[in-house]
Amino acid sequence: MPVKAITSQDWDKVTSSEKFMVVNFSAKRCGFCMALDPLYSRLADSYEGRLTFAKMMVDENQDTARRAGIEGTPTLKFYCKGREVGEHVGYAIEPALRKKIDEMLAEMEACYSNSTPLKATQAA
Repeated sequence: MPVKAITSQDWDKVTSSEKFMVVNFSAKRCGFCMALDPLYSRLADSYEGRLTFAKMMVDENQDTARRAGIEGTPTLKFYCKGREVGEHVGYAIEPALRKKIDEMLAEMEACYSNSTPLKATQAA
């Protein structure tokens, strides 16, 4: 499955999604980000159906990246039911990223089965 490109306008989809999601916060002039791209695409194919892979370019989405707590690129953030459950900062080789993703999937499964969805409170 291809990596979904997202922008600040799509951020609500991440924070309201019931699906397990990983977002790659990347930058145009980041050599490690460019090196990670083909690996990230392979991982998206490998984990298809279990985890949604998205990518946000921080250059064009600085406010959202700041709100997400991004301090450097590349940064992978993992989400379950709109909640951040973990992150990986920097480039890593494939076995290390697979290990991190598998750990995060276990965390997400616990999150999914042991929590209720976040709902916006309605104004009275």
